[in-house]
Amino acid sequence: MKTRTTPVLKTACDGQGLRSLRLLALALGGLALPTVPSAVNARQDAPASTPASAPASTPAVAEPVPAGRAPAPELSEAQWQDLCRDSLARLATVRLREAPDPSLEDYRLTALALRVARRLSPTDAELLRLEIDAWSAAQDDREVNAATERLIELDPRDTVAQLRLLSSRIGRLQSADERLAAYDRLLGEAGRALDPSIRSRLALDAALLHRESGDEEAFVRLLREATALDVTNKDAATLFATVFLERATDPQERVDILANVVLSDPTDLGAHLSLGYELFKHGAFSGAKRFLSRVADLRSASGEGPSAQLSLDLLILEWMAEGSDACLELLQDAENKTLSNILAANREEREVGKDPGPDPQYAVLPMEQELVRQAIAFGRGEPEALAKAASRVRESLEDTIKQIDEAITTPDVSRERLEELRRSTILSRAVARLVGNFEVEQALQDIEWLTGPEADAPLSAEARARLQGWAALRSGDLASASAVLGGVAEGDDVAALGHALAAELEGNTKTAIARYAKLALRSPQSLPGASARTRVMTLLGSPVEASPAARSLDQWAAGFAPWLDGLTKSAANITSITAEHIPARVGPFDRPILRVVLRNTSRAPLGLGPERTINSRLLLTPRLIAMREDLTRLTEPEVLHMERRLRLMPNEELAVDVWCTRGRLGTLFDVFSGSAVTLRWRVLQGFLLTQQGTFAPGPLCVYTQSSLLTRDSIDPPTSAQDVATRISQAQGRALAEAILSAAVQGSATAPRAAEIRDQYTLMAKAVAARVPELTAYQRVWLMPLGVRGGLMHADTFIFDAMRDDQSPFVKAGLLLLGFESDDDPTLLTLLEDADPDIRAMAQAARDAEVVAPLTLEEQGAGRTIDAQRDAQEPPAEPAPETEPGFPGSNP
Repeated sequence: MKTRTTPVLKTACDGQGLRSLRLLALALGGLALPTVPSAVNARQDAPASTPASAPASTPAVAEPVPAGRAPAPELSEAQWQDLCRDSLARLATVRLREAPDPSLEDYRLTALALRVARRLSPTDAELLRLEIDAWSAAQDDREVNAATERLIELDPRDTVAQLRLLSSRIGRLQSADERLAAYDRLLGEAGRALDPSIRSRLALDAALLHRESGDEEAFVRLLREATALDVTNKDAATLFATVFLERATDPQERVDILANVVLSDPTDLGAHLSLGYELFKHGAFSGAKRFLSRVADLRSASGEGPSAQLSLDLLILEWMAEGSDACLELLQDAENKTLSNILAANREEREVGKDPGPDPQYAVLPMEQELVRQAIAFGRGEPEALAKAASRVRESLEDTIKQIDEAITTPDVSRERLEELRRSTILSRAVARLVGNFEVEQALQDIEWLTGPEADAPLSAEARARLQGWAALRSGDLASASAVLGGVAEGDDVAALGHALAAELEGNTKTAIARYAKLALRSPQSLPGASARTRVMTLLGSPVEASPAARSLDQWAAGFAPWLDGLTKSAANITSITAEHIPARVGPFDRPILRVVLRNTSRAPLGLGPERTINSRLLLTPRLIAMREDLTRLTEPEVLHMERRLRLMPNEELAVDVWCTRGRLGTLFDVFSGSAVTLRWRVLQGFLLTQQGTFAPGPLCVYTQSSLLTRDSIDPPTSAQDVATRISQAQGRALAEAILSAAVQGSATAPRAAEIRDQYTLMAKAVAARVPELTAYQRVWLMPLGVRGGLMHADTFIFDAMRDDQSPFVKAGLLLLGFESDDDPTLLTLLEDADPDIRAMAQAARDAEVVAPLTLEEQGAGRTIDAQRDAQEPPAEPAPETEPGFPGSNP
């Protein structure tokens, strides 16, 4: 243990800051101490407590304390045990939170303290989860496994814990043969009682082990078993697709493989993309449209909107599935909306005296959309519409060239990259002019610039042939055009389109149709392919029937998981959250519990986890009202991890009871014990940190507001002397309430600091005089109050009388508070204690970096016990606060 520079057992009044005076006055309900009105807003850097997107609510007002109320019942022995347990857990978690850089010894000390606290509540599964997290962060696998075994006894439905324990046990086996034998047993009759989600992941692990040993047959068999056991096993479904897509040639088989990946995580954008494009490739346009529309939903949910390529693909699919008229109608609607926005903006500028210039007669859509119009006009054989569309494509491309030219003059840009982009844009303009048979002379000038000696970089052979062939085509040299374009038509869709057009212009309609059809079948997802398909229909004068394979795939896609369409549109179709305080009203010595319930509202099993379909990370943002004042600025958000299941079945619920005041909020409850307090939580699932430093819902995640909690107050004192007198004379619950009255923040840096210090000294001495009479449970309950409440003073150590206490709970509390040096007599004695947990705690405390507990004003951003998990998450500042007080994390 390093020598302490700031003793823990020193007064909490030293170096507090002005705002503590206001807190003190509020907490003591009118105690005659100096107040500083401006101190309420002294800290402007308090973390935002309300997500930007959360709905506003009416401030809750704490109820006044009824006059002449009946005395509260005495606290029973069981209640004091609970208070002792919670106080010890709070000391451990808050101490860890305040450590600037926790070491393995810090985590070990926390884990041991939580173990000692659990002696008072052996069936408290959430306290055990905290201990497991601490052991995991301390990198003590043996203790993690031992605690996990106990957790499974307490919560047999925790499939995450079961899988963790089984995987750890198998991993400790010495040889691959031993591990494979263990997997065989668990996947056989001996493991039939295990949840299929667990067996699925064990099967995947066994498959990978067989693959390492070269047993391909066993690998394939077990991989199939993993996907069959649990459709939500995304790792298995993804690996299965990676392995078998390379081998599958049948379109239906390929689609089935990709569909399993979609089912494993219906919110995975990439899974829908892969399935959609597979259907697109085989001409199943309606099916492809369905799944690419799901991609658009997911991108919109993330706030990104469809990409240019996705928008283009969806237009082509609309064209192919519903006809060119339907597609043109969508494009016209988009143009009308764009034009309306431009005209409205022009009107606003004129209203403020600006001249926006003449109003446009039409609006140019993004290039990809204008290219669709051009492709449709080509396919339908409409020269005027084709030239008009080519004109708009040219306008769009010239706007891009103008922007590039402006950007080239900007410092610190990649000139080489911009020049390359400029060349490709001019190439696209030349092709658009030639295909549209519009401004052919200007297209020839573009070609001359692109292929001439002044060009910065030479064109590829394919691009050069494409341009030269189309130039010959539009110049009337059909033989040359056919020869040049035919040479590259197999690998270039634009060249293949021109090759077919050459045959058509030569009057060889049969050959032209054959060439168009070949292109349409080869590249149904490209604009030239779509245009060729329409051209075939135009030349034949009748629709082109879909292939039997395409019809079959479209029929399959229409019937596949119909619930998917709604799921990607609304988070309510995935999950729901409720949060309720149990009970809604508590006394000053009760443990407030927030019950959070997560429910799968879909019609399919869904994976549960931080990055799964149902996000298990929840941000809990408190709103605290005391003395009719909103004190939310003093609070901090908390993070709840609800990883208790690997999946949730349809309509299945997962309920977690959270001791929601284990951390800093519990300190505030004690500080404001002289006032009735109300608390409400906003619960935000799958939260994101915005650029403004606030929290917002992630894609397809939900948020809700909890029920209201009311905490009753104690009778407020009238003066420090009154508090000291009550402490000296009271017994039982009355003594506890008197001590709670004294447990508030103080300040020695404000005016009249000496008077304030004298008042705290008076109350602290009164508490110290009663310590010898307190039970072990009461002494531990006093510890966090003493650390936080200003009851420790330089010449009044209220914990001195506890040094010889033989209770393991008191000993654990003293070790958490720390000692000033390695040779402190009490510490040396505890290093030889008969209790193994206390001995281990003493050694960990001696080895740890000692940090004096911070005062309420000095508490900063928290940290999670699970350092390993946090290291895997992307850093963000300011980060949402996580602490051991919110259990459920999975190491």
